[in-house]
Amino acid sequence: MSDIYSEIYDDPKRNIINRELSNLRLSCRSDIGKVEVVWLVYHNIPRDGRNSGQPLFSLRQDPKEKHKHMFYETHFCLRGSCAYDMEDGTRLNVEAGEVLYIPPDCRHKEFSKSEDLSKIAFAFSVASESVGTCPELQRALSGEPQVFRSTDGIRAAFREIMEEVSAHRPFYAESIETLALRIVLAYARQLMPSGERQAFAGAEIQVVDKRMQELIRFVEEHVTEDIAVSDVADALHLSTKQINRLLQKELMMSCSEYIQRKKAERAKEMLSFTDMRVEDIAYALGYANVFSFIKFFKREEGMPPGLFRMSRYNKTR
Repeated sequence: MSDIYSEIYDDPKRNIINRELSNLRLSCRSDIGKVEVVWLVYHNIPRDGRNSGQPLFSLRQDPKEKHKHMFYETHFCLRGSCAYDMEDGTRLNVEAGEVLYIPPDCRHKEFSKSEDLSKIAFAFSVASESVGTCPELQRALSGEPQVFRSTDGIRAAFREIMEEVSAHRPFYAESIETLALRIVLAYARQLMPSGERQAFAGAEIQVVDKRMQELIRFVEEHVTEDIAVSDVADALHLSTKQINRLLQKELMMSCSEYIQRKKAERAKEMLSFTDMRVEDIAYALGYANVFSFIKFFKREEGMPPGLFRMSRYNKTR
């Protein structure tokens, strides 16, 4: 938890990030439904007591009086603590690493907050047109106000949003929209009873895997070239750090390892089903010389390419 807090606290662009986010109209539509971001603010109260992460809007309601919204309101506590009173009289205490979830039409008010409170305030709505397209999502988000632990995926998504805004790469708004939807889905999974989470996993993968599908497609289309992680990052308009995070989360490997695996698979296909010379296969896969290819193949498969071809030939005779 201290890592993401430090990144937000120490980031000199935090105020700019909040301003940028307040000027973006973020809306993500997919097979799972349509999610619109109402606000997304990286709050922080530094040691001098001034909150440099105040949202660039004001609520008409007095936060000390109970009020309600037509949208979902969440607070991800990074440091310190806070407490909110709900309409039924319950008080929800939120500590560092926890998320407060408040559904629409639930009257609430802030009861207290520590002097060192730092949090990410994220409010969103689910468009009515999405009702019925993913009943699991609707059911999860219709739960009672509650507090739950954050996950690595939630923290990573909020961190990536900051990176996207700071880098301002092409299509960064579209990337933020996907990340926001990812957070909503992650929240929904945390809100669901554990027995129902598995049924919801497939729906979440449809959204999360879009970037993985793009990554896989790019590597497969360019596997015969001398591609590096930076080439994949440029093609997907992401940073190399984001690319490696994505691969580590989905496949438990780095992007370089994934590229090498795909090259090894293509090399085995060529050795097994074509009469191409080893030298020609090396050049076809983007290697500058046959010696580099042989060294790579032996490291990946435990034997030189010539011996691999011979073993395949003997098996198919």
